[in-house]
Parts: sequence; C-alpha cells; structure tokens
Amino acid sequence: MNHHELKIPKDIYKNIVRGKQTIIPTEYSDKYKVGDVLILQEHNKQPSQAADYIGYTGEAVKAEIEQTMRGNKNMGLKRNVIVIAFKVLTEQ
Repeated sequence: MNHHELKIPKDIYKNIVRGKQTIIPTEYSDKYKVGDVLILQEHNKQPSQAADYIGYTGEAVKAEIEQTMRGNKNMGLKRNVIVIAFKVLTEQ
C-alpha cells in the first residue's frame, strides 16, 4: 500500500469533508492502485491560478482508493486523466 499526497482546491476539499464528493480527476499515473491511501491536502489556490499563491492551509484528510478509471473518449475525458473513487478514512 502506497501513500499519495494530492493538492485539493478549497471548495472541492470542503465537499469531500462534508461527504458530498467521493471522486476526483487527476493527471494519469499508473502509481494509483486500489487500496492505496490518499492524503488530500486543502490548498487555497493552485500556483497556476494566481501570483499570490498561498498554498497548503494545514487541513488534510486521509482516504482509501476504492476504484480508478482512466479517461477515454466514451467518458469525455482525455487519456492523460484518471478518475479516482475513494472513501474518507480520517481527518488529520
């Protein structure tokens, strides 16, 4: 079982904590496997969005990967995207 840290925008992070969102798309990598643990870190803004990048807020949750699906034309996603379904384990 591997651990992966992902930067999550604040609005999406809040939905995850509230239980309203249990999937996230991210850049494809074959490193994501069912059973691996995600450390989902709340970030105020992504570096590419603003020069006043604030970064990690100190909030994070652990989640376990339950399923992965690589993007394809039928899903309307590019092949360089992976959709990860997860369940939240704990707030850190």
